[in-house]
This record gives sequence, C-alpha cells and structure tokens, in this order.
Amino acid sequence: MPYRLVDTTLRGRLSPLGLVVLCVGMSAIYLTTDWKTIEQLEPLSSNDPVVATATSDAVLQQQQQQHKERVNEIPCLRFAYIKRMQLVGLGNRLTEVAMGMKFAEETNSTYLFDTKIWSPVGHHGSYPWMSDFLPLHKTELTFDDLQSRYGILDLEDANANFTTRTGHWHQMVELSKSPPLCNVRFSIKLNQCCAGEASGEKCWCTSDIHRTGVFEAVKGRLREAEANTESNYVPQEQLSDLMGGGDVANNSTHTRPLVSVAWHIRLGDITLNSRKDYFWAISTQLVAAFQASNTIPHVFFFGEGGESKISLKFPFLDNLCQILFPGRCSYPDTDPRDTFYHMIHCDVLVSSGSSFPIVAGVFRTRSRGMSLMAEPKEGPVSAGMYKISEQLDIDENGTIAEMGVLQEFLEERSVAHHQRLSPGVP
Repeated sequence: MPYRLVDTTLRGRLSPLGLVVLCVGMSAIYLTTDWKTIEQLEPLSSNDPVVATATSDAVLQQQQQQHKERVNEIPCLRFAYIKRMQLVGLGNRLTEVAMGMKFAEETNSTYLFDTKIWSPVGHHGSYPWMSDFLPLHKTELTFDDLQSRYGILDLEDANANFTTRTGHWHQMVELSKSPPLCNVRFSIKLNQCCAGEASGEKCWCTSDIHRTGVFEAVKGRLREAEANTESNYVPQEQLSDLMGGGDVANNSTHTRPLVSVAWHIRLGDITLNSRKDYFWAISTQLVAAFQASNTIPHVFFFGEGGESKISLKFPFLDNLCQILFPGRCSYPDTDPRDTFYHMIHCDVLVSSGSSFPIVAGVFRTRSRGMSLMAEPKEGPVSAGMYKISEQLDIDENGTIAEMGVLQEFLEERSVAHHQRLSPGVP
C-alpha cells in the first residue's frame, strides 16, 4: 500500500516540503524537493530491527546503528512544528497546527503533526474526537510516521544525528537559510514569535503583525484533512430538533425558508463583547437582512453552561429576543463537540471573538454558510492572522461589513428553498 503522502503536489502551492542540500566544493546548491525524494527509500518492514522493540543491549546497539545509517541515506531532512502548550482550548490548539504549517513553510521544512495535541485536558476539557473530525494524520507527516516509515525513532535521541533549533520565529527563519543545514528540527512555542524581540522574551504569535494571513494560507490543507474524515458523527440533536415543534420548524413545508443562526457567547474564564448596544446593533442588521430576503431566522446562543449561565452575564438577551426574534431564540447547552459541529453546519455563524468559533469558521465555505467574525480577543493584529476570505467582519460597534454579501446569500437560500418546494416553477 503506498504511503499516504506520496502525492502531495496539490499542496505544493501552499508550502515547500523539504530541502535537499548538495555540497559541491565550496558552494552549496539548494533545491526544493517534495516527498517523492524521500519516497525513494524503501519502507521498513515490521520485522526490521530498526522498528522492533529492543530486547537486549546488543539489539539496541544494532537498532541505533541502523537508525543512524538510515537517516544518513536521506539527502537532507528538515522538520518544523509548534510545541504543544498546556491547558489551552480547542481554538488555541488548532492555531498551533495552522502556525506550525506556516512555520514549516517559512523554514523550508516539513511540518510534523503531533497526534497527541487533542488529548491533554485543559481549562475547557480535552478534544480526542478531533482526530475523527480532522484526521490530519492522514494528510500530514506525524512523529509516529518517522518511526514506522523511516525508522527515525526519536528526533531527540542523541543517536538520531538530529540537531534541535529553537528560538523566536524570525530567528529560526534566518537560521534555516544558513548552509548547509540538514537533519535539523525547528521548534518554537506560540509565545516565541515576534521579530525584533530578544531571545527568551515572550511574544505571542497572535500579536505579531508578521503572522497576518496565516489561516488564509493554510485553510486549504485544513479543509483537505476534513474532507478525509471517515466519521459519520451526527449530534444527538440537530438544529432543527432544537427549534422545537411548530410550523416554522418544519422547513420542508414552510413557504418562507428557515435560517439557522449560531451565535457564540464567550463565558467562563473571560467574557467577551457583553455590551447591550453591541448585540442590538448586530441583531437589527440581521433582522433587516432577513426581512429583505423573506427568510425566517432562528437564533441559537451557544455558551458554556447554557441559558442559566448566559442570562447572568447577558441579561438583556431575553428582551432582545422578544422584540427582534419573538419565539425564535434558543440556548442549547451542548458539549464542545456538538457546539463545534453546529457552528460549522449552521447557515449563519456569529463569532464572539473567541478562537473557538473563529477556527470553526475556517471550515465554512460560502456553500455551507456565512461567517460573521468579531474582532478576536487578542486584539486587532490577530484579526489579520485569523482572517479568511469567506468571512465578513464585525467591528467593535457591532457594524457588519459588506451587508450586501450577507443579503445576497440569504436571497439565494430563499430562491433555492422555493425551487425545492415547487420544482420546475421559475
């Protein structure tokens, strides 16, 4: 069975995947290579002592020697990744993945995906289900692949002949240009990013203007991984179920199409955008767009703890719903997995500024729905990092940019709905 990364040319436009260094005399010639160069090596069999468990010192020594020889067979290996941080939420973890891909591109290295990234329990829990939803282990090289495919047991092992380089992002990029540099791994943390900062001083990637465009650059790779999912997971309750009974909930027969709005509320360790005027500004613009497109909205406020917790921090929502969305507001108390699912599959997503709905928006193409993104909690600089082309921005006053695009989307939904109800009728 061929290795799953043998055909990666479709990602070649996103990032170079390796560097072959050929030293001739006093000069070094750099050639960008793809995985086919590394693929020329035959895979190790399951009986190969390089990948077998050592049962004696003699076997261990043989293992280490063959390991060293095998690494030396490959012209030039360069890996890069972002070190996992502890106790962070899903949005931060996916940001580490996106940053790692971009970091590897800028150091002309191969991105290494850490399959354990979803497992540690943080302030908001753990996310082992992400391996099913976003099987990056199928589309990216992993630490486990190094052992099973190439016999590289551990990059940190002294016998691996690998050099570890760490520091600030810009330092690693500059270092990666210094010839000859092979059998090296570049690694940084999310708080080791900014150009011009002294080594060892914390500087978050989300606050570095040089990281503008990261999510736009790697969204294709993330969506490619999602497309490889074999998960048939469906939440216990779909949004149509959460709407309750009534004629409006029956979207298949109602003459006006029902539009689901997933509005994320950030609660817990911090509360974001809790101003009454901010919510009213967004809501009145939405109501105008729904009325103009002859669509019926149902707003789902997703927040940790459900209605009881949301109402404590956002007591004005009940009145807002009665006036602007009468009978069409819900407060589903769902777990992170279901919330993430609904934010991806709803018709309109409204972000709170938390990275959780922001990264959900990465998987939302215009065919899936519209994404309205508030300024990220990290500030305006990080907005450029998270921004992808399909999203519409919400400013600090609640003004939605490009409202005409949203209305056009809703009108298309309305037309499609009527065509389903009356096939063949223009």
